[in-house]
Amino acid sequence: MQKVYKHVLSGLLLLMLCILAAGSFGVGAAGNSDDGATTTNYKIGETAHVGYMSYAVWKAFYRNQLSDNPYINQPPDAAYLFVDITVRNDDKEARTIAPFKLIDENGAEYETSSNAWSVDGSIGILDSLNPGVEKRGYIVFDVPRGKHYKLEVSGGYWSSDKALVDLGLK
Repeated sequence: MQKVYKHVLSGLLLLMLCILAAGSFGVGAAGNSDDGATTTNYKIGETAHVGYMSYAVWKAFYRNQLSDNPYINQPPDAAYLFVDITVRNDDKEARTIAPFKLIDENGAEYETSSNAWSVDGSIGILDSLNPGVEKRGYIVFDVPRGKHYKLEVSGGYWSSDKALVDLGLK
């Protein structure tokens, strides 16, 4: 039971940090302009080098639950889409992992699930990586099934470079 409280407390702390970080990365910040932005397309298994980060998506799959643990499991609003990904910091200083989003065939954009913190091995947007360090884990979205999704990854908070990884799902 104490482990459940620890996860809940960690989730609340992460939420508060996300709110603070969102406010500090506002529209007026340097480097947030879309002028000169580049977007490249990749497939599952290919490594995308974007800005000071590298990304490799290994697989994507749907589940109707986050965990087998009934104390922390939350049902999805639609379906949970798990993306198995490796993120690597290619820079010479520590970097925070930028947010991920999904884009469907109609251009609709989806953010990661707020319940993803409870997934063992999840990668959060506030995770930091030291130079040359990589982390493999899951990012989780709560999205409708039956759409063609591409994962958008970015070169970092101050980079306008982006890449799209076709998840091959329909």
